[in-house]
Formats: sequence, C-alpha cells, structure tokens
Amino acid sequence: MDEELKKAASEPADDINVKIADNIKDEYIPGSAAPKIEQPQQKPDNQPEPEKKPKPAPKPKIRRPSYSFSSALTVLGIVVVALCAFFLLSREVAIQRQQTSITDLKNSINDLYIERDSLYTQYNSSIDISAVRKRAALIGMHAPEDGQVVELD
Repeated sequence: MDEELKKAASEPADDINVKIADNIKDEYIPGSAAPKIEQPQQKPDNQPEPEKKPKPAPKPKIRRPSYSFSSALTVLGIVVVALCAFFLLSREVAIQRQQTSITDLKNSINDLYIERDSLYTQYNSSIDISAVRKRAALIGMHAPEDGQVVELD
C-alpha cells in the first residue's frame, strides 16, 4: 500500500483522488483520524427465505361509460316520473270534483223528490170530491151501474 501512495504522490492530483476513491471501500487511508471499522460477518440464517409469490397480472382497466349519457337518462327518467305523478294527481283531482258534483246532484234530486211529493199532496188535498160529484150531477153524469164496469187483469 505504501508503494501505491508513493505512485499516487508522483502522479497528477486528479488521478490520486480517483485511486484513493477506488480504494476507500477496501482499505484504510493513512493519516485519517477515523479508525477502520471491520464489517462483522453475517451469520447465515437457518430460516429459509420466504417464497416470493408471483405478482398477479394487473387487472385490465375497465373502460368507464361516459356519465353524460347516463346523466341524461337519469334526468329524462326523473322528468317522466314527474309527468306521471302530475298526470295521476290531476286525474285524482278530476275524480274528486266529479264525486262532489255527483253528491250535489243526488242531493238536488232528493230535494226535488221531496218537493214533488209535497206538491202532489197539496194538489190531491185541494180537490174536493163532493164538489166534483155535484158538478157532475149538474151536467147529467151519474155513477156507473154494475154491468158497465169492466176490470182488466
């Protein structure tokens, strides 16, 4: 090693640094304050090295669908559902109106029946049968005899 240092001293400075730099790993450089540290020998492990599992093949990238089409379908679906809901609600309102109208008409029919019965009773009570018999006798009418009445089945 001394010989190498002497050769290095006689050579230009650039080559010395290279040679010293090459030998730094393996040998102690004289004049250095750092002592040479010997690497401890590694003891062989009695444990076997873990088997390396082969890496699975990377999954192929799935091409994701464009969301503009699916979002347009979503909006279209929401609009269709809203229109259906509006249609159903408007039908329900129309049915409620018709039921109210039917109820009002039934009530008015009942009122008319009551009024008809009232008028019929009033009309029948206004006829005086004795006055009618007197009037019929004045104009020559009389009650039918037994053979003149024909009953129909």
